[in-house]
Amino acid sequence: MSNTFSLRLILGLVTLVTVLTTAGLIHIPWQYTATRNVEDTIRALDRQISAQVTHEINTLFTNARSTVEAVRTVLFQRVIRTTDAAKREFLFLAHLQSHESLSWVSFGFPNGDLFAARKTADGAVQMVETIWRPEQKDAQLRIDHYEAADGDIWFQRRELGDAKLFAPELAWYKAAMGQTDETMSVWTDIHALPLDSGLGVSAAVELKLFEAPVGVVSVSVALRQISRFLDTLEVGRSGSVYVVDSDGALVAAKSNTTAGTDAGIVRLQLALQSLAENGVELASIRQVTQWRATDAAGLSYYLGA
Repeated sequence: MSNTFSLRLILGLVTLVTVLTTAGLIHIPWQYTATRNVEDTIRALDRQISAQVTHEINTLFTNARSTVEAVRTVLFQRVIRTTDAAKREFLFLAHLQSHESLSWVSFGFPNGDLFAARKTADGAVQMVETIWRPEQKDAQLRIDHYEAADGDIWFQRRELGDAKLFAPELAWYKAAMGQTDETMSVWTDIHALPLDSGLGVSAAVELKLFEAPVGVVSVSVALRQISRFLDTLEVGRSGSVYVVDSDGALVAAKSNTTAGTDAGIVRLQLALQSLAENGVELASIRQVTQWRATDAAGLSYYLGA
């Protein structure tokens, strides 16, 4: 499996904290001391938050990658066959439940079929299966709903329907099939998860048996999982936390501050502009770094990546 973990999408990490510098202070020595104290406090907080977010994201994606490896190994060694519906369902649900951060554990077949265990935005657990119908250009959809209780899950009901879902057209399927070494996992860019599950990223690896392609194993993480973690961070009333990709596109934001508002997005854009003006490229950042910039209104931006 690949140990490359820079994840092109992720991971310029920007923590943005703002403090309004008051122009009306008269006592210059006090102002200087107070400003230095504020800066020292913010920089310490910034380093702490950056470390927390980096650790959480590393853990989240390490779990996804290790799950892909584990599932592929079980299927490759034929401990469980891809055609054994009952056993593969147990395997996928068990892995989905083992890590709270995982959103999908999936397998796609070359003929368009798919089966997967998924966790919805409200934490509900489902088993999803689609059977591609070439004549109708759509898939027959089955969703089994489960309820988690006492460390176990219990079947509740079955839902049937139709879906425009063809496995080889999914982002993670295409990414895995594009690998020259089919034993190595690959990360997708940010993409739409199936069945209106929001945006996410996926680790995927091709499965071959006796040199013949059987399908693709994938584990997906919804971006909402990152935002939920950011919401647990304490950054103060004027603080905001964002995760952006190496191009500066917003991946996740702390929603219980101004970060997720229009004003927060403007603040992020100003911060990124400040970095660009100082010759900083997010894609080139390899260690914890901090900057300070002040705009025309006297608002100071303390940034850490």
